[in-house]
Amino acid sequence: MRVADLVVGVLQASGGRAIFGVPGGGGNLDLIAAAGRAGMPFVLTATETAGAIAAIAQAEATGSIGACLTTLGPGAAASANGVACAFLERAALVVFTDTQQDGVRAAFEHQRFDHAAMMTPITKRSFCLTAG
Repeated sequence: MRVADLVVGVLQASGGRAIFGVPGGGGNLDLIAAAGRAGMPFVLTATETAGAIAAIAQAEATGSIGACLTTLGPGAAASANGVACAFLERAALVVFTDTQQDGVRAAFEHQRFDHAAMMTPITKRSFCLTAG
């Protein structure tokens, strides 16, 4: 089992019905593929903020969890308004931000910043998922 398959399984077990957002590459493409294998739709949104807001709306309408994903760097920053909304409204939202693979950091150095530090004031937790 891949990490993405496990994550989607947990989302479904928690009542998640879809993942919203703007894909980039790497890990979030794995998550979209795992969602597809599990029959969970991925809903493309125009912006990362819209993805977070759509996930909040679904969570509140269903009484379950909402999920969205973003690209790395600027995409994660763009989701901050939606994430703050979820935090202030106490909506159950999980946000997946993409990350850089160790071997390709130089190619995307301009998009590198500490997502967790940015999200700390508006989230309960922030961590990096790995196969381990």
